[in-house]
Amino acid sequence: MRLFSTPTRSTAVTLTRGVLAGVVLGAAYRGWMRLVASNPSFSWEGTVFIVFAVTGVTLAASVCAQVRLSARRRWVRGSVRVLAAALILLGLGGPPATVTVPAFVLGALAWGRRSWSDRVRRRLAMAAVVLAIAALFSPVIELGALPLWRQMAALAGYGALIAISSWLFAIPLAGGPPAGTSRVPGATPPTAVLASAGCEA
Repeated sequence: MRLFSTPTRSTAVTLTRGVLAGVVLGAAYRGWMRLVASNPSFSWEGTVFIVFAVTGVTLAASVCAQVRLSARRRWVRGSVRVLAAALILLGLGGPPATVTVPAFVLGALAWGRRSWSDRVRRRLAMAAVVLAIAALFSPVIELGALPLWRQMAALAGYGALIAISSWLFAIPLAGGPPAGTSRVPGATPPTAVLASAGCEA
């Protein structure tokens, strides 16, 4: 599988799939937040904000993936990577998700930095898991007051969202070849997420 889109794929197609992925993922985030809330409430303003923020994240990841293989100048690719990393971190790490930032940042490093030794990456992955579990005991995430079925569903959704956040943040962090090559070393996320983000499997 390939982490990034190939030069033969239209930029418009890549960006469109990035936006669609953001809408779907944003809705999933909103649904999870409602699931874990002890007093669920709904507002269009909050929902639109979450979907908009997550769409910005997936769009930034898609742009980064496209530019890494289409831009010839190294400084352009580097600048886009830095900007994409900042936007992804801002979009996924804002309140109340701030407690999950250490987990998905370490997960992204373990997932994306294939040039690092396996030993280092395994330790980063283990640290990410520990931090993700620790975040469950923060005041922001209150599962104890929920029925058992909602706790189980919330935990499953939490794991999936942490994994997706790690993969998205791994895109600008992963090392890659010069422009013009068709393969970039990096993580191999679920095929569905790859396709929705405009990346070729």
